[in-house]
Amino acid sequence: NKLFSTNYCIIYNKKYFNDVNDLSSIPFIMPVNDSQERLIIDEYFDRLNVTPNIKLELENITSIISYVEEGIGVAIVLDTLTEIKNKYRYKRF
Repeated sequence: NKLFSTNYCIIYNKKYFNDVNDLSSIPFIMPVNDSQERLIIDEYFDRLNVTPNIKLELENITSIISYVEEGIGVAIVLDTLTEIKNKYRYKRF
């Protein structure tokens, strides 16, 4: 058993993206390279043997969510951000 478990999800604006299953073709809005979240996300893509199409790299989650809202791309964020569940379509992984 793990003491702590962190889940992430892919969030996207359903107005702009209907299908987020082909991870290599959709534009991603990512945290900057040196963040802990980015290391986890990069590891996830490595395990899938997928090179993400990175559209933007941003420093804070608020900016990332704003760009998702505008339909610029999709993002991978912590599943614990409850406001996301109410506003955006999301897919756990």
